[in-house]
Formats: sequence, C-alpha cells, structure tokens
Amino acid sequence: MDFHKVTPNDREWIAAALRGTGRMNCEECFANLYTWGNTFGMEVAELEGTLICRLGEMYSLPIGTNRDVAICKAKELYGEGRFTLFGLEAEDFPFLEKHFKHIRASYDRRWSDYVYLKESLENLTGKKLAAKRNHINAFEKTYPDWHTEPITKDNMSAVWEFHKRWCASKEIGENLGEELDAAELLLHDYFELGLQGLVLYAGEQIV
Repeated sequence: MDFHKVTPNDREWIAAALRGTGRMNCEECFANLYTWGNTFGMEVAELEGTLICRLGEMYSLPIGTNRDVAICKAKELYGEGRFTLFGLEAEDFPFLEKHFKHIRASYDRRWSDYVYLKESLENLTGKKLAAKRNHINAFEKTYPDWHTEPITKDNMSAVWEFHKRWCASKEIGENLGEELDAAELLLHDYFELGLQGLVLYAGEQIV
C-alpha cells in the first residue's frame, strides 16, 4: 500500500473518497488533510476506493462509501493483537462492532470539532453568539470604510505581506507555530488546492 504525504496531486481521489460519506470530521477535508496532515506527519493511501490515514503507529478506519469491502484489507494492515484507531465518530461504532470482537474507546473533549449551523452564522442570533455579534459591531463602528475582496493572484502578495506583519507582532509559541506552519502551507498552494477565501480591508489596509 502506497502511504505517502498528502500532495496537491491527491486532491481528486481523496475528494472522491470523501464524497457522499456524510461525515463532518474536520480532518476529513482535503485542505485540512494537506495542511495539518503535513504539519503533523500524517500519511495517506488509497484502499479499495477509500481513504486510509496513518499517523505514527495509529490508523484511521477506511473512509468512503466502499469501506465494508476495504475493511478486510485494512485488518491486515492493522495487524494482529491490539492496535489504535484515531478520528472516530459516534456513527463509526456500529461499524466497528460489526467487524471487531473487542473495542475500547476513549473520548477527549479537547479534540472535538465545534460545528455551527450556517443559519446561525448568517444571523448571529441568540446569547451564545452575542460576543461575536458585539465584536463585529465594534469593528464596523471603528472601521466604517471596511470592505472585503476575494483572494486572487493579484492580491496574494499583499496577503503574504499581511501574514508576515501579523507574525512579527506576536509572541509565537508551539501551538501558534503549528497554526502558522499550516497557514503558510495553505497560502503557498492556495490556487493549486482550489480554495476560495476573502480578504478583509479597513480602508485600503488588510486587517
């Protein structure tokens, strides 16, 4: 099996494997696999039309609509005896119980994804989003001439300059350093990855 670091050339087959699974794990998005996977040393391989990930001695389940077939070969990869899987969702446990006799699961809330409904972010209603609403109101009051523009090849150099200025203004510890490594990888291959984004301006200055 060809385990390798994620490259932009993997985009098509990984997107095909992820399509239609209905999963919402943030790790199962090609841009995240590329940036964070390379930051932390994750490797990927194709298995019977599914995606399988390896991080050190840990593996993911096969990810894709064909994983009932792929799990047979995945078991050979996991090996005999105990092994560790990562990136599980609650919906994975009936699948695990179907294919494995003994399962021990652990849950660490620090690694949980946080998910917002699209409608909630559009309207920012309710007490839970009050802080975000107040932050936006304060920004609009301070910078009445704000506007946004799509990230394009014409303004990408200005985006890089903003990124450098922002980094120079911060004290960068380990966690923030990892964030910045991932961000720089994403910016470097932004167009090859087929990404879309916005630049926020206050007047003519990127903020």
